[in-house]
Amino acid sequence: MRYRCICSKPNTALLKKFLALPAEIYGSAPNRETEEKILNGTHILSGYFDIIPFAVLDENRRLVNRCILAHYKGEDKAYIGFFEALDNVPACRMLFASVESRAKSLGIKRLIGPYNCSLWLGSRLKLDKFEDTYTGEPFNPHYYPKLWRESGFEIFEQYHSNIYKIPDTHNEKCRRRLEFFKTCGYEFTHMTSRDYCRQLGEIYELLSRVYSGFPEYRDITKAEFIALYTPLKKMLNLKRDLLVYKDGKLAAFMIAFPDYSRAKNIFDRARIKHDPQRLVFMYLGADPSHMGLGSALAELMREAQEGKPSVGALIHGQKPRYYSELIVDRYNYALMAKNI
Repeated sequence: MRYRCICSKPNTALLKKFLALPAEIYGSAPNRETEEKILNGTHILSGYFDIIPFAVLDENRRLVNRCILAHYKGEDKAYIGFFEALDNVPACRMLFASVESRAKSLGIKRLIGPYNCSLWLGSRLKLDKFEDTYTGEPFNPHYYPKLWRESGFEIFEQYHSNIYKIPDTHNEKCRRRLEFFKTCGYEFTHMTSRDYCRQLGEIYELLSRVYSGFPEYRDITKAEFIALYTPLKKMLNLKRDLLVYKDGKLAAFMIAFPDYSRAKNIFDRARIKHDPQRLVFMYLGADPSHMGLGSALAELMREAQEGKPSVGALIHGQKPRYYSELIVDRYNYALMAKNI
């Protein structure tokens, strides 16, 4: 079979194939709207980067794989994102070789991915446990790691998600620390529907400081952050999402999603939202100036589970300090990189 790679903004026919490939692989295409806006340059974050789409077709004009190369002006690295592919090593080698050639012509010396133009739009490659997933996971087929490795990419950064069983123990240190903060004038409250956007703005202020050291982190504005995360409101059970204040200023946050991965219809989703059978702790952060508040968050996580299992999602390179005895499994992820 012969293949050819197209490196340009897709025409109408190719755009349709480009956007349809995820549905062919997964059965649905949840990022279709985002991908179309990125390709059209109309996404809220489009002003931060330049893009070049790539698509490989076989001799029957079937789309075999595709991706988007994103480049931030003045940098000698670029990002491969929105990567989707059939299990075809030769075609994938063509795709990555074409990306590499174009990147070199732009003076780029390093390629990183999967990274969907911005950390805020998704990144990371799932490496194992493909038989299971959870809400918010960067999922991909089992053969994707092979496709990246066969094209010369190596693991650049590693992440993991811890799967926690139903809590049946107490960590006395965490419990005492939580009680200590409660007696020291810290306010523990939930997110609310009425104040959601204001609270998102407060989370942005703290998150942008706490997460700024993460690999490939990039700042966005508060308005952009609120616009990106306002749609998540319909997924959240706000009573499980906690905010900690000291003297009226946000000191810590804990955002958890109900796990909708086994929902088959809207009725399942409504039931799961009201009574989650598993929580996914996706975003947590504490102002480092409040010493010990992190251990109090660990106790709040245990309480939020309400006797249900949970997922501590997408942790970067650190061992669990609290409640490690509750971990029953671990999923692994990576950012891949290649010097060119």
